[in-house]
Amino acid sequence: MITQRSFLEKILFKLVRLPIPWFIRRLINQILALVSLRYVKGESNTEIEQLLSKGNFITTTDYLKLGVDFEKIHSKAKALPLFEQWDRSNTGFLFKDIKKGINTAVVIMDDELDDITDQIGDVLRNSSLIKSYFNAVPKVDNKAIWWSMPDNEEREAQFWHRDIDNIFFLKCFIYITDVDDESAPHYYIQNSHRSNSNLRFRRFNDEDLIKQGYEVPTVGLTGPRGTMIFEDTFGLHRGSTPRNEKVRCILQYQFSLFRNP
Repeated sequence: MITQRSFLEKILFKLVRLPIPWFIRRLINQILALVSLRYVKGESNTEIEQLLSKGNFITTTDYLKLGVDFEKIHSKAKALPLFEQWDRSNTGFLFKDIKKGINTAVVIMDDELDDITDQIGDVLRNSSLIKSYFNAVPKVDNKAIWWSMPDNEEREAQFWHRDIDNIFFLKCFIYITDVDDESAPHYYIQNSHRSNSNLRFRRFNDEDLIKQGYEVPTVGLTGPRGTMIFEDTFGLHRGSTPRNEKVRCILQYQFSLFRNP
C-alpha cells in the first residue's frame, strides 16, 4: 500500500536529494550524531579508514561472527512469492515460474524470514564498524533480498549511478549465492563518493565516465557465499546481469541515522 507523505516528509525527501557534496553530507551526519541520544565515539582502524577514503570495505560474514543460516535464507528466497523490481504490477510469482525478461525479482518476506534478517541487521547496526562510521547507532533504513536473473538487456541500476537515498548512509550487501564473473558481480568506483561531479541522480555508461576521467573497473566484486560488502553507494556503482543461465541471490541492508523520508 502506498502511503501519502506529510508536508514535512516531502520537504525532507527533497532536501536529502539535493546535489550536496559528500563532505557536507558527512558533516551533517556528525552534527546529527552529536545532538542525538545515540552518540558513540568512533574507533579509528583500517576498516573505517578504508570506508571513509575508498568508499567500500569487503570482507565475509565471519568478520562479525554473524552466523548466517545461508541454506535457510536461500531455500526461503526460492520458495516465497516475488515481485519484479522494475514492474511493481508483476507481483506474487514464484522462482520456479520466473519468465524470460524478468531481470530482478525481489523476495516478499514472510514473518520467519523477516525475523531472521532483522536479527542480522541488528547485529550489523550495533557492530563497532558501523557505529564508528556513523558515530552513533544507526537505524536499519531498509532491507531486501532479491534474485538477479539472466537477461540480454541491462536496466536501471545496472548502469552506473549514485544512490541518493538519504543525507548520509551506508549499505551492506551479503552474497547468499557464490558470485563469479558470470553471476552478476557488483561494480564500484572507489573514491567516487568524494567526487563533486555527477551529484544528481542519473544513469551513466562506461564511456560517459571514462570521458570524465574516472577509472572504470572492468572486473566486478566476486566472492563465495558469505562475501559481505560495506559500501557508501553515494559513490558511483552498478549491478550487472548473470550470464550462461546463472543466477545470483543477495541480501541488502541500508543504515542511516534517520529513515528515508
